[in-house]
Amino acid sequence: MAPIRKCLKFTAHQACAYGSERPKWTVLAHNTTTLTEVCKTCPGLSRTHKHKPWGVSVGPDESRKFSTAEETAYPMLLAYTMAYAIAQHLMHKGWQPPPAQLTPPDRVSYQYLRAIVGSQPKASKLPPLLSEFESIVRVPVSLSSPQVEIGQLLQQPFANVPA
Repeated sequence: MAPIRKCLKFTAHQACAYGSERPKWTVLAHNTTTLTEVCKTCPGLSRTHKHKPWGVSVGPDESRKFSTAEETAYPMLLAYTMAYAIAQHLMHKGWQPPPAQLTPPDRVSYQYLRAIVGSQPKASKLPPLLSEFESIVRVPVSLSSPQVEIGQLLQQPFANVPA
């Protein structure tokens, strides 16, 4: 990393500012101007913002693990914020995004993000109401195919897919 270090920018953030349950610091190394905005810090403890403790946690089966094992994935809002920043950087470089509208991360709900990827939450306290996929249908599309926005429904049947 030493040979390319001078070409990189570094941005630090706390995961709890993006929905994590611990104030874990992370530093991103990047070569963009837009990822420098991913630098939120903890908004402070309050009635609505609490932290889980660090250390060793004991599971329901008496197994012990470090609490950091619960923080292995980026919070969804952080991942979306990073993807949005990278898309912004690419647009500054001349990339033309698909016609779908890019929504800034602070206006995106978890339900919207789950609808985009077509998944239900894995860590829900309730069992899923429906199986995630009844079936997967591959449909070839062309420019003359009906236009359907993400999360919207077909208005009429199309290529063996019911409305």
